[in-house]
Amino acid sequence: MCLMKPLEGDNMTPNEYAKELEITLMGDSPDGKLSGGARINTLINILKAKEVKINLVSYLAYSNKFKIEHKNVDDLLSSTTIHFPSHWHRFLKAPLLLLFNFVYSWKSTKTSHLILSSGGSMLLQMPMIAVSKLRHKPFIFDYLDIEVEGIPESIYGYFMKNVTVVFAISHYLVDKAKSYGCKNVVYVPAFVDTNLFQRNTKARERLRANWRVNYDAIIIGYAGALAYTEGIPILLQSFKNLSEKYPKLRLFILGTEQVIGQGDEIFGLVKKLNLEGKVTFIPPVPHAEVPNFLSACDILCSPKVDCEINRAANPIKVVEYLSMGIPTICSSIGEVSLIIQDMVNGFLVKPGDVKDLEERLEWIILNPERSKEIGEKGRNIAIEKYSSKALQDTIGQAISEIVDRKKRNKRGD
Repeated sequence: MCLMKPLEGDNMTPNEYAKELEITLMGDSPDGKLSGGARINTLINILKAKEVKINLVSYLAYSNKFKIEHKNVDDLLSSTTIHFPSHWHRFLKAPLLLLFNFVYSWKSTKTSHLILSSGGSMLLQMPMIAVSKLRHKPFIFDYLDIEVEGIPESIYGYFMKNVTVVFAISHYLVDKAKSYGCKNVVYVPAFVDTNLFQRNTKARERLRANWRVNYDAIIIGYAGALAYTEGIPILLQSFKNLSEKYPKLRLFILGTEQVIGQGDEIFGLVKKLNLEGKVTFIPPVPHAEVPNFLSACDILCSPKVDCEINRAANPIKVVEYLSMGIPTICSSIGEVSLIIQDMVNGFLVKPGDVKDLEERLEWIILNPERSKEIGEKGRNIAIEKYSSKALQDTIGQAISEIVDRKKRNKRGD
């Protein structure tokens, strides 16, 4: 990890700097149901806790109609959001989003001290690079994942060399950013509001009653995208085998389609395996309601497959699961294997291995007390290392150092 060195000769603390700051924050809308919006929302809470004024420029990729919405949320937060209809093709959305990003980042940076852009395609970041240069404003890129589609290496190289600081969500992405010539890289892993993501007994009882499951039913839960890379077919196969042995076992999937029709294969597999009465799909809910769903579950699972996207990722769902204090099983891949210690604060399985997942699920079923202890240790590690409180000083210091450096450059120090 490459951190910027503290600069000498300034007695102001990061918190004192923060109170003077105004930031343009770019990314997924926190009102959406995708993981990028969850990170934006937590970033907003961290910045507001430090009294930073935020100009949020965001987008909703799956809305009911096209519109641009402006809100003054409170004294510290104003937002501009572009809504795209779900049925619009991405090739129509992309050029409009490029134009939107340029126009509104240009407007908001008139008063902002810097730009912080969380995730998104490299191509969609180019308007912010242009605005950063034209306005002479520092640019922080929150590097969350690799590109699904091939982007020329020259674009990556140009982009990374022109970013002031990179916040990389995984060690894999720290190394990747450095390989493109970025000199200032800060490791900022997935983080979670541990006060929000904790077990809620009332929500558990209410949802299980609504779902009409018996009090002694054992519910395996999954919350996230219905993409192939998430490994849901592996989970379904393992569940199929176990459900024949344990009739009280149920599987609930809170799934989001990032592309229309993305979940069709999964729905078809449920029918093929004759699991219609044992597997329940829950429609997407606002991020703030996800902890209620998780509270109703007894085991949480993230069965990702082995691919480069997952080797680079640090999925927020994993730290959200751990924060709940519920036994959590995840594929041992990428950053996850650094977060979870197998049989200590969670459970690790081989990616794509139906039998291994099945055996770990059965171990939890047969060892409820020991599994409960491991789940509680999972929450402890989430609070200690991956809570918004644990990461706010890292983020605050990086931002204050950028502002300090800009002030020194202006003075010619």
